[in-house]
Amino acid sequence: MFPAMLLVLVAALPAFAQTPKCQMFAKLPAKSESTRLIEYLRGTTGHTEACDLAALLRMDSLAVGGRFDPSWIDVLISYLDFKQPQPVVLGGGYYPYPAATALRELGEPAVPALLKVVADANASTVARANATDSISSILRGPKGIRTLVEASRTATDPGAAERLLDAAREASKFCASEKAACEAVLADRR
Repeated sequence: MFPAMLLVLVAALPAFAQTPKCQMFAKLPAKSESTRLIEYLRGTTGHTEACDLAALLRMDSLAVGGRFDPSWIDVLISYLDFKQPQPVVLGGGYYPYPAATALRELGEPAVPALLKVVADANASTVARANATDSISSILRGPKGIRTLVEASRTATDPGAAERLLDAAREASKFCASEKAACEAVLADRR
């Protein structure tokens, strides 16, 4: 994550955590913080938009700090289409989906779960797009395209294979300096 983005996210968290709408994360002990955030996000009751956002932003900052557990991945995946209620512009970019940002910070351990989202016919269009973007951010350039193409090749469901290949095509549009290498991976997808 860009340093300026991290600074704004970390600076914004206390405001969310201490508003009357979301006080539950204001004074969590460091030892139990990540456990409490995961329990809250996995829970089915007591959710508010402000607290969901506060929890996701805090998980992102913990991931940036290297304090994460792979068990977070499934929770963050379930929030891939959660959009921030208020747009946050950071470092010239707009980052409306905090779970996608946190998954990018978790890096390669998140890729298998992200591939499942891309392949899943029941996943929302937004979740699939965020999963594709996250894979492209984690595995830059041809490596990301190759990962999507290989997943398409090994998928047993034809619909999943097509969604993965479509994602590879879409991701290749953003290869920038490695455009030729990304297109070569797509051309050699057999």
